Amino acid sequence: METLVHEGGFLALLPRSKGAHPEMSNSLPAQATPTESELDTRSREQLLNEIEYLRAELAYLKKLDALLQTKRQAASKKKRK
Repeated sequence: METLVHEGGFLALLPRSKGAHPEMSNSLPAQATPTESELDTRSREQLLNEIEYLRAELAYLKKLDALLQTKRQAASKKKRK
């Protein structure tokens, strides 16, 4: 306890709020949306590749979500017993 006072002063002894810090959010950083001129310059093949990538990413995230849900359900079933 003495080290807390030495390092942070009296304020280090005050109770802290629990949970995540407000500056820490779960959201991803905002991605820059392409402007109209950038969209016009991309080729059809580039757009199709981007669509394929985004579909794969979405499928991966859905499978990950399903896996996490099954793990949560299994954990809650263990708690009930």
